[in-house]
Parts: sequence; C-alpha cells; structure tokens
Amino acid sequence: MNRILMITTAVCFALSSALCLANDTRAAKLEQYVVDAKARLQLTDEQIERISPVLGESLDRQLGILQRYGIDADGASQNGRQLGLREARAMKKELDQARSATLASVGKILTKPQLDEFIRMQEERKDAVRSRVRSRN
Repeated sequence: MNRILMITTAVCFALSSALCLANDTRAAKLEQYVVDAKARLQLTDEQIERISPVLGESLDRQLGILQRYGIDADGASQNGRQLGLREARAMKKELDQARSATLASVGKILTKPQLDEFIRMQEERKDAVRSRVRSRN
C-alpha cells in the first residue's frame, strides 16, 4: 500500500511539474508576442487590452496544433520521429486556418497600416516555426 502511494505521489508530482513548466513557457511566449506586437504595431493602450486575449487564444490554438503532431513549443519533436508528407500538409492546413481566424479577429482592432504590419509579423512567425520544424532531429 505504501509503495503504491509513493508511486502515485511521484507521478502526480512529475505531471504537475511538467504542467507548470508548460504554463510558464506559454506565458513567456505570450508576453513576448504582446511586447513585439506593441512595439511594431505602435498599439494604443485600448488596442493592447483588446488584442491580448486574441493573441493568447491564437498562441494556444497554434501550440495545440503543433502538440497534436508531436512538436513542442520550440519546434522539437516530442517523439523523435519526422512528420510524413500527409501529416505535414494537414498540420500546415490547420495552422493556416488558425492564422486566418486570428487575422479576422485582429482586423477588427487594428488600423490598415497596423494590420499590414501584423500580417508581416505572422509571416515571420510562420517562417520561424517552419525552419524550426524542418531542422529538428
């Protein structure tokens, strides 16, 4: 009985530690995303309040998609295998849909010049994820 209790406790501790680390990573990525957007888009305080939840949802959606395909937040494989062509295409399609939904939401908040710059930011992030995924081992 004590052995089962000790094993259960150890497993719970390991899982909670991993979850806290994932939340810390997510929070850090979101904070950096908002800081970058604020600087590059020259957002007003009102725009920051309105766009932060949209960017948070977008980040969660994109990280969730990557995770479903076995890729962590930094683009490294979680299971040590490469994606097949069909999986890579399916993942790209899902990520593109998530980006489109984000763009539609953000388009209601930003001015035209800000939106143009946001689109450039999205392309840069897309290229960065693509290069991390392609270079993973």
